[in-house]
Amino acid sequence: MQSLIGATVVFTGKMQCLTRAQCRELVLLAGGVVQSNVSRYTDILVVGSFRKSQPCGISYKLERALFLSRSGYHIRIIYEDEFYETLGIPTLNQLVVKS
Repeated sequence: MQSLIGATVVFTGKMQCLTRAQCRELVLLAGGVVQSNVSRYTDILVVGSFRKSQPCGISYKLERALFLSRSGYHIRIIYEDEFYETLGIPTLNQLVVKS
């Protein structure tokens, strides 16, 4: 498992492979901190999927992270698969392709 020591991580949207609680636990095990809201102290925003009824298809947290990024704060915005890859965990798609 890769290290997230000291990284502040926020989740937005629905995670497809694991529950949000399981994702939080992975962050904690990798040495990171989980927050519920995006702020200038956020290091990583993990983006899951959104409801079709959501305006513009993005969440407030993603909108906020983009705004802060444009304002000079470095927030790494990644999708769920990349989150698992960062931790060295194969995704379901990777397991299916290898089979």
